[in-house]
Amino acid sequence: MALVENAFWDAQDSFGYSPLHIAALNEYSYCANLLLSYGADITSRTNGGTSALSMIDRYRGVGAPLRPMGHLSPLHDCQV
Repeated sequence: MALVENAFWDAQDSFGYSPLHIAALNEYSYCANLLLSYGADITSRTNGGTSALSMIDRYRGVGAPLRPMGHLSPLHDCQV
């Protein structure tokens, strides 16, 4: 993932998935935290109405700290 100034952290694909949705869906906690630190919108929703926050909560447990996400399954992280 390239970190560049003025990047579109909240750009969405044709289904409404943002990079944060994809990171949460794949349990890439490092990527999710990195995107959030650069200002990604945790409340953005897919076309079906699923927020990035709800995806994160699904994998880490509601109310649990953001790190580490995916504590119940193997944790995979992206290459930076």
